[in-house]
Amino acid sequence: MLLAVLLAFMTFDSGRTAVEAHERGEDWLFPPGALAIVCGIALVVIILRVLRRGPQQVK
Repeated sequence: MLLAVLLAFMTFDSGRTAVEAHERGEDWLFPPGALAIVCGIALVVIILRVLRRGPQQVK
């Protein structure tokens, strides 16, 4: 649960940083955009695993 919360925060924060950098005309895709994508994918994997296995079986 803690990992999912941290990944959600990192996805949000990196995405916001990427948008702000894009508006300023700076490099936005790497690292903030790439980090947001990686954290978002990891978060989706965790959510799908919990939904598939059930919350009682995930430690």
